[in-house]
Amino acid sequence: MRAEVAMKVTGFFATVLILGTWSAAARASTDNWNGDGGDNKWSDAENWQGGTAPVNGAALVFSGTMRLTPVNDIADLSLSMITFDGTAGSFTLSGNAINSLTFITSNSSQTQTLSLPITATTGVTVTASAGAVDLIGALSGGGLTKTGTGTLVLAATNTYTGPTTISQGNLLVSGALGNTAVSVNGSGGLGGTGSISGQVTLAGGSTSTAQGTLDLVDGAIGTLTFSDTNSADTVLTVGGAAVANPSILNFEVGSAADLLVLSAGKLVVNPGGGLINITPLDGFGPGTYDLIDFLTGQASGLNSLRLNTPTIDGYPAYLQPTATAEELVVVPEPGTLALLMVAVCGAAVYQGVRSRRKKQ
Repeated sequence: MRAEVAMKVTGFFATVLILGTWSAAARASTDNWNGDGGDNKWSDAENWQGGTAPVNGAALVFSGTMRLTPVNDIADLSLSMITFDGTAGSFTLSGNAINSLTFITSNSSQTQTLSLPITATTGVTVTASAGAVDLIGALSGGGLTKTGTGTLVLAATNTYTGPTTISQGNLLVSGALGNTAVSVNGSGGLGGTGSISGQVTLAGGSTSTAQGTLDLVDGAIGTLTFSDTNSADTVLTVGGAAVANPSILNFEVGSAADLLVLSAGKLVVNPGGGLINITPLDGFGPGTYDLIDFLTGQASGLNSLRLNTPTIDGYPAYLQPTATAEELVVVPEPGTLALLMVAVCGAAVYQGVRSRRKKQ
C-alpha cells in the first residue's frame, strides 16, 4: 500500500514537473507586442498578448503601431529572435542589452531601429525583406549574415569577430566593423561612410545575380575606409578568377567623388575585373577624380577595371591608374573643345594683329 501511494505521489510530482517545464517552454516560445500597457517597458505584462512578459529564450514579434518605442528594462535577457511583421510601424527598440540573439527579421516596409546592444554568441542572421533595419547598438559575439532585398545599416562600433556574409540586399557601414572577413555575394552590396578592418571580397560573375557590388551611391559624396592590422594582407579583392567575371563598383561624382580609401593592406583585382558605374551629381564636369586611394605598391590588376560607359552625362571619360590611386578622368565634350580651340586661336590672331599694328 505504502509503495503504491509512493508511486502515485512520485508520478504526480513528475507530471507537475513535466507540465511546468512544458508551460515554461511554451511561454518562452513567442511573445507578441500589443502595447496595451501603461508604459513602454518590456516588463509590463500588459504590453504583450497573453499578459506575460518575455523570459529567456523567447521569440519576440512586433506588429501594428501601438507604442513604437519599447524599452527593454529586463536585465540579462536572452532571446532567440526578433521579428517585425508586415503590419509593423517604424519601431525603435532601446534599453538593456540582448544576449544570444540569432535572428532579426523585418517583413515591414518601415525602417526598424534597434538601439540596444546585441550579443550574438553564435552569429546572427538579419533579414530585411522590404524596409531597412538600423542597428544603432553595438553588435558583438559571432558573425553576421545579411539576407533579404532591404538594407541593413550598422551605425555603431561593432566588435564581433565572426565572418560577415552579404547574401542579398545592401549592408551599409556608417560606424565601424572590427576584425571580420566580409564576403559580398551575388545580389549583395556593401557601402556606407564608415570603416572596415578585415578582408573584403566582392564576388565576380558573368551575370548580375552572381556579381557582388561595392555600392557607394546614396545621394551624397562620402568616403568608405578599408584597413587591416597587417599591411601585407589583401583588404579588397575584386572580380572572379576567370576573365569576363567582374564585380560591380558604384560611385557618385559631383564637384568631388565618392572615395574608397585603403589605409592599410592590398587591393587585388583578379582577371575577372571590376565594372565601374558612375552616377553624376550636381557639380559634375571635366576634371580628374580619385575613386580608390591606396599606398604605393599596394595595388595590382588595375588594368582589369573598366568603365561601364565611355561617356558620362555627355562627357567622354576614362580610368587612369597611378601609383597611389585609381582615377576617373572626365574631358570636355568634343564640341566644347573645338570651340575652346577656336577661341584660343582667335585670341592668338588678335594678339598678333595688335602686335603688328604697334610696330607700324
